[in-house]
Amino acid sequence: MDTEYQPDSYSGECSVCGSVGDFVREARAIRETYRCPTCRASLRERAQARCILDVIAPALPSLAEAGNRRVLESLKIYEPGTIGPFRTYFGSLKGYQQSDYYPEDRRADATAQVPHQDLEAITFATGAFDLGAIVKSGV
Repeated sequence: MDTEYQPDSYSGECSVCGSVGDFVREARAIRETYRCPTCRASLRERAQARCILDVIAPALPSLAEAGNRRVLESLKIYEPGTIGPFRTYFGSLKGYQQSDYYPEDRRADATAQVPHQDLEAITFATGAFDLGAIVKSGV
């Protein structure tokens, strides 16, 4: 397997934290590199943040600015997962819900704050969130 890549970079503004800087390619896999020098959000995470902003506040440049302007406060947001840069901006919101997938022998580790969810058989009601990854097959 060829592990070589051409290092490169570009300048821009992070759609997660709002920092302006250079995003440098650090590995062959493009989507998980070009990290923000301030918040360390990857290219993929910054693209997700831009999609979120396009839905909730298209004129704003970052989730940090959306938080500063209190745009996020009334939203019910679902995020399947427990790591990454969004928790900085969503974690304190009353309507924020995370989940994780716990193998059967670890299901007892699930909590109300981070419940078990199998994304192929999600238990949240359709429409329970304003922003999230709730898609039920056949609906």
